[in-house]
Amino acid sequence: MTGGIGITLVASFIMITTNKAWGVTTPFVTLDQKIFQLFGMQFHSPAFDETAKAMSGPLLMDGGTIRNIGIVLGALIAFLMAGRFKANLKMTWADFSGYAFGGAFMGLGSRMARGCNIGALYSSITNFSLHGYIFMFFLVLGAAFAIKLFQGKLDLCPMYMPKKVLKEDITYE
Repeated sequence: MTGGIGITLVASFIMITTNKAWGVTTPFVTLDQKIFQLFGMQFHSPAFDETAKAMSGPLLMDGGTIRNIGIVLGALIAFLMAGRFKANLKMTWADFSGYAFGGAFMGLGSRMARGCNIGALYSSITNFSLHGYIFMFFLVLGAAFAIKLFQGKLDLCPMYMPKKVLKEDITYE
């Protein structure tokens, strides 16, 4: 409930202050373009028209980039405060390739769809659009299928082992 209310407030704030729906992938495309421009690449395709305004100035003047930095730093701080941050670099080749291909396909899919689950799900639902609910149904269906397909083959979900509860710790009322 808290997460739902938080997402609603953030999405509403962004809509009110920027007159645009909440988006995450376009600022990452802008970041990629800025990095590749350092190596001499130019982007003239109409596919990059939506990033043209952000590309004309510094990255830290782009609201989407600032929001993405805030998302990453906020998640890091939340994990650190909860004591749940742990770097596990023990990956098999299958794990690494599964994560790499999954990430590449997610990025490719979000660019082909000209948006990601933030735009297709959260922004759509907060704007009372039917396609947001349709997207949510297929998102859950796809996640369930992927979990069943890769069950036991990849380390998709890290194991969380709660600390043992001793008999002395239990109180009866």
